[in-house]
Amino acid sequence: MFEDSFLVVGRTIQPIPFGSPDGSTTDLFFSSAARTTDSPARTGAHLHDLPSHQHAGEARDTTNPKAIYELLVKAEEEVVQQL
Repeated sequence: MFEDSFLVVGRTIQPIPFGSPDGSTTDLFFSSAARTTDSPARTGAHLHDLPSHQHAGEARDTTNPKAIYELLVKAEEEVVQQL
């Protein structure tokens, strides 16, 4: 059990196949654990939008972990506003 929610982001050096139905590759991976008082149906409801978000390309172009974090925060804020 964790006290806070968290998101782990991984990026591979080169794209790899990862079970996509169309056979495409990926180089960004996200894993999350969320603690919330909301209903279980809402827990992480917006996270599926982050990997395909417009900022994913920017995350691929930087090697600075803090910059990637800031991009994810910005992407999440934009997605949550649309809910």
